[in-house]
Amino acid sequence: MDLDPSLQGTFSDYNATFTYKGPINDDRLALVKSVEIYELTHCVYIDALAASQGGGIDDSLPDFLVDLLPDIDRLPDTLFSSNNGETSPVFVSREWTIVSEESTPGETYDYVVRVQVTLPNIPDAIANPDGDWQYFRFDDPVSSSLVLTSVLREDDGSEVLLGFNA
Repeated sequence: MDLDPSLQGTFSDYNATFTYKGPINDDRLALVKSVEIYELTHCVYIDALAASQGGGIDDSLPDFLVDLLPDIDRLPDTLFSSNNGETSPVFVSREWTIVSEESTPGETYDYVVRVQVTLPNIPDAIANPDGDWQYFRFDDPVSSSLVLTSVLREDDGSEVLLGFNA
């Protein structure tokens, strides 16, 4: 089921209800136990690599970064998996530095930006032994004059899923 709203804007107060009457018109047979509303920050995918490093399951369905504990910057702090609604903490990095920029003019114009992200200290009590979900964003160094074609993790060379996770 797709939920494509015809309205755009900011919603500051809303509620949701769900009523289900099973095949014999009995609401006691409902599959839905509750409805909760969260502020969606970004749709992402837990892909196979991310699942192996940060937990979760690659089920090819969209997963959701949400701002469960609202803050002034409205940054995500929880990842909801589309697999059983499992949640994982997301640690936000607010510190980043552009380490280098290089451009290669030619038939195609390559502009490479290397960014060093300072990850937050994660308390051992809440750290995930399989890895942690990290979130950061930084200003576009070329002011939208180029199209993003790839994002690579420098530590292992793996590609971040473009369009959803980058």
